Amino acid sequence: MRNRLLTTALLTAALSTQAHAATTYLGNLLIDGQGTDLSNLHFTLEDGSRANALDGFGSGLAYAGLSPKPNTYRFVSITDRGPNRAQTTHDENVDNTTSYPTRAQTWDITLNPAPAGKYALSIQLVKTTLFTTEAGERLVGRSDQFTSTDPSKNLRFDPESIRVAPDGSLWVSDEYGPSVFHFDPNGKRIGIMKVPPYYQITNLSGKAEVEIQNNNIGRVTNKGFEGLAISPDGSKLIAAMQAPLLQDGGDKTRFTRFAIFDAHTGNLLKEVVYALDASPNDPDDNSSKNSISDIVAINDHEMLVDERDGKKNKTKLAYIADLNAATDIAGRTTILKNNDLDTAITPTPKKLFIDVKKTILATDPLTHVPSGYTTGIPDKLEGFAFGPLLPDGKRLLVITNDNDFLLPSFANGQSKTNQSPDGTAGYPNYFFILETDVTDLTTFTEEQFTTHTTASAAAK
Repeated sequence: MRNRLLTTALLTAALSTQAHAATTYLGNLLIDGQGTDLSNLHFTLEDGSRANALDGFGSGLAYAGLSPKPNTYRFVSITDRGPNRAQTTHDENVDNTTSYPTRAQTWDITLNPAPAGKYALSIQLVKTTLFTTEAGERLVGRSDQFTSTDPSKNLRFDPESIRVAPDGSLWVSDEYGPSVFHFDPNGKRIGIMKVPPYYQITNLSGKAEVEIQNNNIGRVTNKGFEGLAISPDGSKLIAAMQAPLLQDGGDKTRFTRFAIFDAHTGNLLKEVVYALDASPNDPDDNSSKNSISDIVAINDHEMLVDERDGKKNKTKLAYIADLNAATDIAGRTTILKNNDLDTAITPTPKKLFIDVKKTILATDPLTHVPSGYTTGIPDKLEGFAFGPLLPDGKRLLVITNDNDFLLPSFANGQSKTNQSPDGTAGYPNYFFILETDVTDLTTFTEEQFTTHTTASAAAK
């Protein structure tokens, strides 16, 4: 049972100052990255890190239904392409990526009501699922594992967001394509969405700067489908680009796209524009300091959008965006006209739902971390998932961070090679637990799982 029961805490539910005062931060569950997952992989990667490290698993998060245990809710999180620490250079031609077997981690999160408005929070790792092709080959993070612009023929995989279908199968978005893959509950790929060709680049490379220099149409390298939502009935997938396409201005503009797919046929149903916040110091600047890290469905047309910068203790916002009120741009290679958004296009209206940074820091400065880790709000809050109604009648919301597999920097220097490029130590892995009053989510439609597939398959 080692590493399965990871942490337990008794935390106070305290009201926070934010856009919607009825959203409450309940506390967090912290996992330090020193543990071992359930993959049973006993080897080291090219950079010397462990293939079975229980770390870096917060790039995406999905609700997966009720656990058999009382007051317990099942969630599935994903790692991205794996460790590629800049200070442990092993091959710059692949951006120091490794042959990391990509995976999902299945968790049971328990919220037991306690006296005086408190919750006893605990978390347990249930399963590790390795992603494979239809033929059973492992999908890995190493950036040179491609032979074609057809994503079905490649092994390189950079998972960024995950959703669980009503039947327990898994939908995962990929930055390398960008692609949206369908997996069975045990991680075997069973389908691929039909992404329009103008999302994809023509000249592939294992090195990001080479890709960017040699393409002018398609996604910006490492800024593909960062967010993914599933409609409550499971019929539609909504994939969000982290940043604008190259032909839409790339990092020089702030108008990115959502692609809506039919989950049954894989066909594109609709595309809409989402306008990132303008640069804070110059509202007339056509670029943005923000990007999208996740989206999660409120109902079949409203999405909660995780919009953030990549800095510690800075911009971490959650907006509600209405897809029905936006212009359908499906089939348009570019949305620009005279180097700005075409005035005939209406982006998704959006309204602020939570200032996540203020919500958490109002009651918890996040200074109680294991020795050597960085304190405060992590730079990359990347996984968002609504859960069911809690015993107090409010709806569960869980947020995770991607800590990039950065281990702590100890005083004796034994782990300094695991620091980020700017020399700072990493963050712990967090599950931030919040609840929101149902009056703030009057249009929310909860996903219904059709069988016990999710719980039973994940527990094997």
